[in-house]
Amino acid sequence: MQFDSAALEKDGYTPHLPELRDRLAAEMFVNLRFAMAGLIVALTLYYAMLVADSGWVRYLPWMLLHGFFNLGILFYHWTAEKWLHDTRKRVRISLATALCNGVLLGLGFLVHFPGIQNPKMQMAIVALVVGVAGAGAITLACHRFFFVIFTYPWLLPLSIYLVFFTRELGYIILGAMSIPYLSLLTFLCQKDFERRLNLIRADIHLREERNEIAANLQLVQQLKSQQDHDYYLTSQLIKPFAVNTAMPDSRLQIEFFTKQKKEFEFRNEKLAIGGDLSMAHNLNFPGRKMTIIVNADAMGKSIQGAGGCLVFGAVFRAIVDRVSVQEQAEPEEWLRQMVIELQKIFETFDCSMLVSAFFFLIDNATGEFYSISAEHPLAVIFRAGRASFLPMQHRLLKLGMPEFDAQFKINRGRLSVGDALIIGSDGRDDLLQENLTSGGSRIDTDAEKFLRTVERGAGEPVKIAQEITDSGEISDDLSLVRVAYRPGKRSETVSAATALRSARDLAKAGNRDAAENLLAQLSEILLGRSAALAGLKLALQIHVFSLAAVFAEKLAELGCDDTHALYWSAHAHFYVGQKERALDELRRALPHDPQPRIRPLPLADAAA
Repeated sequence: MQFDSAALEKDGYTPHLPELRDRLAAEMFVNLRFAMAGLIVALTLYYAMLVADSGWVRYLPWMLLHGFFNLGILFYHWTAEKWLHDTRKRVRISLATALCNGVLLGLGFLVHFPGIQNPKMQMAIVALVVGVAGAGAITLACHRFFFVIFTYPWLLPLSIYLVFFTRELGYIILGAMSIPYLSLLTFLCQKDFERRLNLIRADIHLREERNEIAANLQLVQQLKSQQDHDYYLTSQLIKPFAVNTAMPDSRLQIEFFTKQKKEFEFRNEKLAIGGDLSMAHNLNFPGRKMTIIVNADAMGKSIQGAGGCLVFGAVFRAIVDRVSVQEQAEPEEWLRQMVIELQKIFETFDCSMLVSAFFFLIDNATGEFYSISAEHPLAVIFRAGRASFLPMQHRLLKLGMPEFDAQFKINRGRLSVGDALIIGSDGRDDLLQENLTSGGSRIDTDAEKFLRTVERGAGEPVKIAQEITDSGEISDDLSLVRVAYRPGKRSETVSAATALRSARDLAKAGNRDAAENLLAQLSEILLGRSAALAGLKLALQIHVFSLAAVFAEKLAELGCDDTHALYWSAHAHFYVGQKERALDELRRALPHDPQPRIRPLPLADAAA
């Protein structure tokens, strides 16, 4: 006989039948070990009372039979798990021994009870038997039928004997009461079995839920890790475009501030990704040195906006790098053609990737500018502590919209000395603020409010961003660009030092192309010995050997024949193939070294 399969299959737990059986069996064997020990103690007390009543001789065979049989059962329950691993077989043997033990106990009671001479002793034995039955209902509830198989063979015959064979009213009443008592114990035992079964089911259910939650969390972590990896790769692709590579100018100062809404962590590095992009590049037109500044906001946040930035940045950079086109075109027409080309690119996405942008092309010497707004927030002029919107007579729809007029007009103007132009994306206006009436939050889109914010921030991007944050929660990507037109003229040495610092920072950030671009512009101006040597060493460090040779020529033109200048010039000439010249410079730099050698590159310490 096994555990009741119908009971175990209840509530759809059929797949867990083996576990249910094993856990109930394990609990049953633990209970039976202590139950058998208690039964042996009860039998000892029972035979002690019999011996006290009638002596031990007539009870000795039964004492030995019951004693050895129950000790054997106790030994089996303590050791069976070690040598009998089949749970079903162990349960079958336990049920069989319980039945045999119950029959033996019942026969013993029927044989012994009539011979007891002291009525009080008989009552004490009946009380002992009833107590053992009650304890069995608790300890034997791990199996649906164990209590019935073990208890009924000895308690039921004893009850029948008391009712029908004693002929004494007290015994008859006692025997009659034991029948409903036995039925009640059977009912309680069955309920306790159901309770244990439900507890195990609940435990299995909770374990499955925990495992499912753990599996889902692990899946979420894997998906998040993959997503962060995609974010990281995309942010690295955008990084070369989101830079200010404009050569420091005596009158023009350009500052960027960008805070993307989506922040993430990758390999313990906190990064951000979004749809805002700011860029600045120097341009050379016939007789004019100019700078193009762009602030763009691609549709969508996170990876969607970053995709738009990536396309915009790549196309814009390709257009800017066409030096021959810039030298042949007028600034206004070049700007027009650039916007048209960007529009054509974004039109191919069928309005699934739109970009608002503000283009600002300024003459570095005169402050004259050309501007175009493609549905971008109005730029702000900060002048003498007061902020006002930059007048825009002509505006375009977002890049990528089909309703595009290729004959659009370009806004023109001029910055005065001391003016600062503040350009920003719509994140500056879309602020979440608490709604005191409804108790929720609302987006404040008051564009005029930004003017007051610029004034409180004194036209400084970082301070303006702090003022915006203090006014409400930023609900979108935020980018700010400051273009300041300043009086006075800095010395060439200061400009070169600033450019070198910018180039070093770009090189450290891994933006080799931008660093090379700055060094190329720096090599075209008149430099002193320190600036030329620093440019030479930085060019070697980033492996742009042709530029290093240009800086070496500048040192030669300056007549620099000291050890450092000759030593690094030798390296530059060596790596462009001028080995004889390099060896001559190296011998002059190290006259006491019989075999001077060129240091191998990469020169990680070249800028040291």
